[in-house]
Formats: sequence, structure tokens, C-alpha cells
Amino acid sequence: MHLQMARAHRQKSRIAHDPLSAAPTWKALDTVQIPIPGKFRLLSPTCDPDLLLLTHQSDHDDHNLLLYSVGAGIPVVLPHVHTKLVRAIAVPPTGSTSLAATASMDATACLVQLRSQTIVARFALGAPGWSATFHSSDPNYLFFGTANSTMRMFDVRWPAAPLRDLADPLGPRGGQFLHSVVHVGSSLLAASMRSVVEWRHLDGPAAAPVCAKVVVPPDVPATAQCFAVERCYGRAGSFALAFRGVNVPAKYVVANVPAVGGEARNTAATTDPAASSVVFPSPVMASNSPATLMTRLGMWAHGDQGAYLAAPNEAHKIIDLFEVDGATSKWDSCLDPKCAAPLLDTKPILLPDRVVLAGVNEQGQLHLFESGAE
Repeated sequence: MHLQMARAHRQKSRIAHDPLSAAPTWKALDTVQIPIPGKFRLLSPTCDPDLLLLTHQSDHDDHNLLLYSVGAGIPVVLPHVHTKLVRAIAVPPTGSTSLAATASMDATACLVQLRSQTIVARFALGAPGWSATFHSSDPNYLFFGTANSTMRMFDVRWPAAPLRDLADPLGPRGGQFLHSVVHVGSSLLAASMRSVVEWRHLDGPAAAPVCAKVVVPPDVPATAQCFAVERCYGRAGSFALAFRGVNVPAKYVVANVPAVGGEARNTAATTDPAASSVVFPSPVMASNSPATLMTRLGMWAHGDQGAYLAAPNEAHKIIDLFEVDGATSKWDSCLDPKCAAPLLDTKPILLPDRVVLAGVNEQGQLHLFESGAE
């Protein structure tokens, strides 16, 4: 089915519109079984608030992207893009274009035009791909993290060769894949299980040196493994990190990369060009569940509702909500999708008058919650 069918049914959308509340409450909006067999792991909002992008692995081991119309309930499988597992999908943070990027274990990445359902460009990664992100202010630039702890930066207008190859400053170590890359402000954050690294000065000439600095959040044990990094939807310069340990609950940390000249900028970065500019405005938050499945989280800021972080809780098969505005970050509530399998990814859909939170599990059960007035 073509996407035009989905747009023709927008009047049936289950996403309602009510006034914003400064203190949002949440209710279950819908639970949908995506009517296409296969496995699902990642989801992302798109420039169209009614369309979600998901990774799809068919029963025949095909690896594709799937567009799902929340309003019409119509899934559309996009043209075959990869021969192995898709590890990452990314959309531009500005939300102004219908582009999406993928990174796959087949050592390639793709740029997909969602409206025309075509592959715009392919990129050679040199190693299995694990992560992808767009530049925070210029969608012409893409960054991909790989299985050998290296990153490649591309200009989508010239996809044949990378602009930069960036190696882990700690040196290569076996099994240390870059599972997350996020571009916020003027910095690129790349994470493996052993470290989080901030890269700066990437926007300069290709021959110019760049700075790399290991980021160490306060109050996170040295033995903790970072398993996810996600940017904040609706707030430039903010992101969240997730950590895990052996038989201990998952921990979440909010961080900022202040604008150049901002008052809250890391004081060390103003005197040492190689110092990290990342600041941590609030304390570490803890779940009551360990993290073993490499789940992905969602973070957003919207209107006067403040900023929130949503993370799958594996042990209880629920979603933990944390309020993360300012220095008062804390657990807020939980959402229960009443599903048999734990959610693997959660992401916000920012509508003009409310937020819809989407979560997906491997079996293709899509759970939707919406914020509402108290």
C-alpha cells in the first residue's frame, strides 16, 4: 500500500488534540499489532507526526525499514535496503526533511527519502555499522559508528568517500563497537560499552585537527557500561546517557553541551581547547531493573510541560518516566503497556498540543501513550 492511502485516512487518527498542561498526566492511547510478520527493534518519529519509522527483519531474513501510519493503521515496507541487521536509524533533528539514515551490520549505510520511498545514497562504512546520527543543524552531514570503534563522517552530497575517519582515542579493543552517536550543539558524542567520547571541531577543514575527550559523568561507577546515548527531542544541546552493571539497576544521566559563550559552559573547556564541554546539571537517576537487552530510551522537552526521559524497564515490562528539568531530575511515574515481552525502544512524537509516546517490542506490538491535562 502506498503512503497516500495513509494520508487519506488522517481524519481517522487516534491522536487527539487537547490543551497542554504544565504537569502532564498520561493515559494509554492504543496498542497495535503491526500486521506484518517479523522482528522489530528500533523506532523513530519522522517529519510527519502521523508516521513512525521502524526497523523490520522479515521471517525470510530480509532487513528493511517500515513506515507505519498511526492514524490509519497502515504499514508500508520500504524498498530493500540492507542484507544484514539494521542497527540504527536516524532522522534530522530539525524535522524539516523527510530523510532517514540507517547503519547496518552489512558494513553499509543508506540515506532514504521517505516521501518517495527511494534510496538516495549508500555509504561504505569499512566495518559493520552500529549507530547513526545527523549533524544537529545541517542535515547534509552524517556520522556513523562501527564495530571496530571508528566513526565515519560523510557529506550526503558526495557519498563516495568519507570526509573524516575518526578512531577511538583510547585505541582499538576487541568487541568495543560504537553503539551510539549523537551530535548536539557543536559536539559529537560517541559511546561504546567502555567509554563515552566527545569529539569537537569537526566542522573545520578536513585537514584541521579535531579534539577528542573521554566524558566521565559524576556518580557513575568506573565499572559501569554505557549502553545508550540519545539526544533530547525539542531541546538543542541536551542528551541522555544510560549505564548498566552486573546485577545492578540501570542508571540514567542527563547532560548538556552549552552553546559557545553560554553561562553554563564547562569552565575547563573555556581554558583548555581539548577539555570536554559537557556539563551534568542533575544527579544520576536509577531504575529498579537491570538492563541486558541494549534497549533505547527517549528524551524530550515540550512547551511548558518540562523535559522527560522514558526508558523501557525490562524486569517489569513497563516504561519508566523521569522528570529531567534542571537540577531536580527524578523518577516521575511508570506506564504499563500490559505486554508479554519487554519494550526495546521508546520515542516521543511531539505534536503542537501534546506528546505521544511510542514503544515497540520485538514481536511488533506498538504501544502508544499520550500526555493530557490533570
